[in-house]
Amino acid sequence: MCLAAVPVLDHNPILLSTLGLLLIAIGTGGLKPCIAAFGAEQFRLPEQRELLRYFFSVFYFTINLGGFVGMVVTPIMKKAVSCFGDDTCYVLGFGFPAALMLLSILLFIMGKSFYKVKTPKRNVILEFLKCSWRAIVNKRRSATIRYDHWLDHAKSDFDAKLIHDMKIVFSVLLLFVPLPIFWSLFDQQGSRWTFQASHMDTNVLGLQVVPDQMQVINPAMVLVLIPIFDKVLYPRLERFNVWRNSLHRMALGGLAAGLAFIS
Repeated sequence: MCLAAVPVLDHNPILLSTLGLLLIAIGTGGLKPCIAAFGAEQFRLPEQRELLRYFFSVFYFTINLGGFVGMVVTPIMKKAVSCFGDDTCYVLGFGFPAALMLLSILLFIMGKSFYKVKTPKRNVILEFLKCSWRAIVNKRRSATIRYDHWLDHAKSDFDAKLIHDMKIVFSVLLLFVPLPIFWSLFDQQGSRWTFQASHMDTNVLGLQVVPDQMQVINPAMVLVLIPIFDKVLYPRLERFNVWRNSLHRMALGGLAAGLAFIS
């Protein structure tokens, strides 16, 4: 993305930008599903269950803190610095977070000796697909045999624990069905919010807000609400045996998000 923003280079900016977006998609897809699970593996359960919950609160807090700082600082740097004869410097805007990402990778590697690294004993995804396929095939072959769950048709070929875990996964997958719709709306803050802000008076209490900084509202609210929920609201509700279950909190959060989009 930095190279695509350099006008003096003899290159195809569209091609480089597309390549940059592709690398971002691959990197994000490889990082986000693993980092939370890797962090959770550092704890002993059930002895450190409370520490694990605290870890996820801190983890999410620091992610949004980084997003908050980046969304505030990067637009200022881009607009305050001129480069290559332009009033703005997109090279610096892309280069600053890229440098921080490289620094984070270096720090992560430096701490490798302190981590608990569990070597996978089998390919869970492959086992998942094989078991699902075997259950479908066996169900078609033996249409007269009835089971409580369609995955039980594979119990002659696969471990009972795997089948039990897969039943839970398929049940949880129902929660993820509306997620593409949620994210398609949620990510409008990176486009429509910024576009709308460029047509608004962004002077707030004497402070001039750059349109690119409109996205900072989301991480700012998260930074405020996480301590309130984690230290004030949830502990008090647990005394009345309300919202003790994480699934209940997720359902309530999803309902609140849906109402927010409707409003």
